[in-house]
Amino acid sequence: MAKDRFSIAKKDIIGYFDRTKIKVFKYQDISDILIENRDFWRLTKKMTLHEFIEKLVDTGSLKIFEFNFPNRTINRFIWKNASLIKIAS
Repeated sequence: MAKDRFSIAKKDIIGYFDRTKIKVFKYQDISDILIENRDFWRLTKKMTLHEFIEKLVDTGSLKIFEFNFPNRTINRFIWKNASLIKIAS
């Protein structure tokens, strides 16, 4: 069975996130990372941001924290481990 492009690039993608000093991301941050690296990682244009995030979550390294406020919900994406202070800020 042929591997999908994410699986082929998985080592490089994980390496990118491991090397960055930032461990807490906003939705827009993940979008920017995907846009900037899509060609290098040879991910298809068809892969959506939602699919990219889902695949990162499936690796076990990205976690989603959802903060429900009365007027809106805010999501933060945590790479591996981050302190509660960093997550909250």
